Amino acid sequence: MSDFQLRVNPGTPEEQVIELEPGSRLKIGRRPEPDANKFLINDPSVSGTHAEVWHDGFYWRITDKGSTNGTSLNGRLLIPGDEYVLRHEDEIAIAHIPIQVWYSSQEETFRLDALNLDERSEDQFRAHTKLPPMPVQELPDYNDE
Repeated sequence: MSDFQLRVNPGTPEEQVIELEPGSRLKIGRRPEPDANKFLINDPSVSGTHAEVWHDGFYWRITDKGSTNGTSLNGRLLIPGDEYVLRHEDEIAIAHIPIQVWYSSQEETFRLDALNLDERSEDQFRAHTKLPPMPVQELPDYNDE
């Protein structure tokens, strides 16, 4: 079992599970592409190449590829071309097709929680190429006396 999954139509008889390995890329859309790792959705509301999910070495990310009917993440419409970090149990919609993000390991979620991305402002919602510096806390000096 892969550490990262996309669950298409979760909780329904039509549910499909896509397992991805770190370093891989997955295109999502209606049009087949030779030599591309692509999940095909045969629905007229889905663009030929609608969105792409990939691992950047640290995080799983998604971007809308300029689709006609949009991609949303947790109810927010993505800006085409911008990158968004995916978290455990995030809800993606490709046009109207629901997809749930699933990590079998919570390590990625904990890493993102440490960055305090739960309370996302509009600016934090989008992934940045450089993360802002995090404050360093000094631990108290405990003596064994």
